[in-house]
Amino acid sequence: MKKLNYLILGIAVILTFIGCKKSEKTDTPTDTETQTTIDYSICEREFAQVGPTATNLTIKTKSSPPRLMEGYSGILSTCDTLTWLGGDTLWNSPTHENPVYEYDFGTCGGYGFDGLGRTGKWRITFRNGGIKKPGSSMLIKFINYTVGTINYNVDSIVFKSGGMNNGVYSYTMSVYNAVCTTPTWTISYNSTRAVQVDTKNTSDPSDDVLTIVSGSASGKNREKRDFQVSITNLTKPANCKYITKGTVSITPKDLATRTVNYGDGTCDNKATITVNGNTFEITLN
Repeated sequence: MKKLNYLILGIAVILTFIGCKKSEKTDTPTDTETQTTIDYSICEREFAQVGPTATNLTIKTKSSPPRLMEGYSGILSTCDTLTWLGGDTLWNSPTHENPVYEYDFGTCGGYGFDGLGRTGKWRITFRNGGIKKPGSSMLIKFINYTVGTINYNVDSIVFKSGGMNNGVYSYTMSVYNAVCTTPTWTISYNSTRAVQVDTKNTSDPSDDVLTIVSGSASGKNREKRDFQVSITNLTKPANCKYITKGTVSITPKDLATRTVNYGDGTCDNKATITVNGNTFEITLN
């Protein structure tokens, strides 16, 4: 009987040991994936910068629809900012053609407030009035547009105006089929956001601040991993190369949703990621 009891006890110990080993093997590994956050941020920060840049280009060009409608004065650079290519501002005319303008970053310079060099062109088409008119829209296309070492290409960016109040412009901003590329990697990006550009009621575009009040984005990182993003109150000052404040929820394919916090408004390249209860800091490119 004692031998039988010892045998049963031995089997129980072995089973317990195996169970512990099995439990250890099935523990979920710590999720430390950061590439999606870094790649999303590379695209997001420049498409956020488009807001204050486009606003200033249009309200400070002598012949653009906002100037013709409201008599804004002040020139941003040695160029007349936007160059008229065709069309007119006779919105109610039966022969009306939407006005088209272009800006050449290589020729005109300017818009280096965040310390990043820009080359290439933007082509901007106005629809249904200037950007201060609620319901009007502005369509932007990039032509060989490069920021630093990254090329940005996009089918189109569409701003739908919600009007202007005390120097704050409100838009719905949609980015369609964008890619952010270098010779070694490619990131794809799409988004629709409710944004505000605060011009501070000054003629100095470097003090503008864009806020993404809410929105969503999606894309594929450089490792070809799909991702989805929910955005809440991101802040991008025109004179900083990084997003400085706000949070997003990013869900990379086959991974848990993580919360990214861009900080307290300080212009730096740091952000924190919280995923599965773990929080750690990352450095943005």
